Amino acid sequence: MFQDFKKFFKAGLYIFAFLFILLYHSISVKAELHLYGNGSRENPYEINTVQDLIHFQQEVNSGNTFIGCYVEQNCDIDFSLLREFKFSPIGNITNGTYFAGTYNGNGHYISNLVISENDDAALFGAVSGTIENLGIESGTIQSSNCAGGIAAHSVGNNALIINCYNKADIYGLTAAGIAISFDGSIINCWNIGSCITPDQHLGIIADCSSSQIMYAYSTDKVCGEEFYGQCDYADIISPNTDNKDLSLILNSNLEKCIKFRIISSEDAVFWHDDNGLCFNTDLNSYSFNNTYNGNEMGTKKSPITINTIEDLIVFRFAVDYGITYADTHFLQTNDIDAGSVMWNPIGNIPNQKVFSGYYNGGGNQIKNLKIQGAYAGFFECLGGDVYNLYIAGSEMHGEYVGGIAYMSYGHPQIYNCCVTGTLRANYSGGGIAYDFSAGRIMNCWTLIKPENNMYGICAGSADKIMDCFSNTPSVHKMDDIRQNSGQISEQEICSANFVQQLNINLITNISIPLEKVMPWKYIPDSNEVSFYDCLFPILFLCSVWINNRRKICFIIPRLYNFINDTLVAESTVL
Repeated sequence: MFQDFKKFFKAGLYIFAFLFILLYHSISVKAELHLYGNGSRENPYEINTVQDLIHFQQEVNSGNTFIGCYVEQNCDIDFSLLREFKFSPIGNITNGTYFAGTYNGNGHYISNLVISENDDAALFGAVSGTIENLGIESGTIQSSNCAGGIAAHSVGNNALIINCYNKADIYGLTAAGIAISFDGSIINCWNIGSCITPDQHLGIIADCSSSQIMYAYSTDKVCGEEFYGQCDYADIISPNTDNKDLSLILNSNLEKCIKFRIISSEDAVFWHDDNGLCFNTDLNSYSFNNTYNGNEMGTKKSPITINTIEDLIVFRFAVDYGITYADTHFLQTNDIDAGSVMWNPIGNIPNQKVFSGYYNGGGNQIKNLKIQGAYAGFFECLGGDVYNLYIAGSEMHGEYVGGIAYMSYGHPQIYNCCVTGTLRANYSGGGIAYDFSAGRIMNCWTLIKPENNMYGICAGSADKIMDCFSNTPSVHKMDDIRQNSGQISEQEICSANFVQQLNINLITNISIPLEKVMPWKYIPDSNEVSFYDCLFPILFLCSVWINNRRKICFIIPRLYNFINDTLVAESTVL
């Protein structure tokens, strides 16, 4: 009995010691970090003092990347009380240390910041995460080589600086207000700090190979000569720019970013001009357009709308940043003239940036789409569905060309679409897609002026090509996967008979979701084929049924299923 007690007692001591060690280790780790919070989104690490920011910098520079963690600054940080103190950048690209979490300034700023380094002087030396809603209000950042305001380098191409500004003076051989060499994304940032240098003085970024910049404003030139990324809506502003005007622009930009889910409405901090342009930290005093809340939009009943060329560009930015929009619905509400821009395709194959949602063209056109590059197409990489889209009067030139999409990813579908214009491929291309592997192309047509090695519909492989037509001699080089598809003349395409056939195909092709597609119409006066804005699809189906009784065996089941699905959907909503 006593021996058993000793055994149980001994086992209990071991268990107690083990639990004590675990508890001690947990407490000691928290004690070493010296920051409130646990790094979760709900309870982020807090930066409340200068000492907190210094300790955070030391943690990162010792190798803690904070990957997946959230850090929030809860007040303005002023370094003026630390006389002659020089802050070291957070992260060092040479030493392999960097910040990989999310740093939310919460609309606060850092003032009287002094940084002096031999190279790569900036608040963040290296970052692969997100820096948002943060300002550098005043200070001096200098280097004998390169100096920047918010960040020196990105690690990889997923880093993001959004809704930030710089007013500090930047000194260096190369000086930039926001970032030096940054292959990530910069959005809705501005700089009015002086960039003083004998070499390059730039407002936003010095150089990069693949950075994206959108909505950036500076009193100096925005990008350097070695900037090879994408830059949209970036302008040089006057030092005397009206603060109210700029705050309205910045807030409008943020609403777009919320709409397309680049930043959440909970994280966004808006602007006002009560005491000069600054953050509006009273989050309840600004009411943004609720229809832009991307978290509540994107359903079949409430799609995210594409209304302008600016919407298209922000949408492309978001996909190229890495938002896939899986199961998210988009609706183009107007004809969009893209002639004012040189279009870069949506998505990125090398970086595996893919659109995986649903793009409904709404029977509208994208006009004068100009593309010139290695992979030319409206989408570079498509993993979702595109339908009811008319790309009209396009000019595409590339090594490889695909009018709607260059390449597929997964099992996408393109149906009920068309492409017109001039397409030229140095190697090979297709009017709808170049290589669509496991994807399907259905009820599409092209009326193009092909140059070089162009096929009317698809140049590479596809799971299925069905009911597709083109004026080009070669519709597709693989005859075994195409069904009821081929070449017809331009006169045949621009005819009422062709439109009738397209509409019959919509009903008889069971792979096409009938509740999503819009029928076609022929316009005799202009001899054009266009979409018909059908407000009463059931009546339309009945009219097709009456005029095509020979197809009755296909039409009746489709009509029944369509009506049944519509009633079920409406009853679910009710």
